[in-house]
Amino acid sequence: MVKKVNLPSEEVTGRSIFVIETIAEGVRVQTAFLTEDGKILQIPAVFPDQEYALAQIDQLREAVIRHFSEAAKVGAKVIAGTAQVGPNSRDTIQ
Repeated sequence: MVKKVNLPSEEVTGRSIFVIETIAEGVRVQTAFLTEDGKILQIPAVFPDQEYALAQIDQLREAVIRHFSEAAKVGAKVIAGTAQVGPNSRDTIQ
């Protein structure tokens, strides 16, 4: 949904977005505003009505699930890669 936002010094047109990133602590979500000319502004998301807000929240939920799923796959690959090295003396019970 394209909308106009009044900033203190100018008026811009674009849409609210979620910036989702997988980090060591988990998944980070920030709101931002993507202008029509492709700039990302660090301002809060604004939802003009309940239907739009809930649709965006549903999309956010799916994106967060995908990020955790991808992180789990990477973690499994790291564990599998470590296991391929083979056991060492610390891995055995005497």
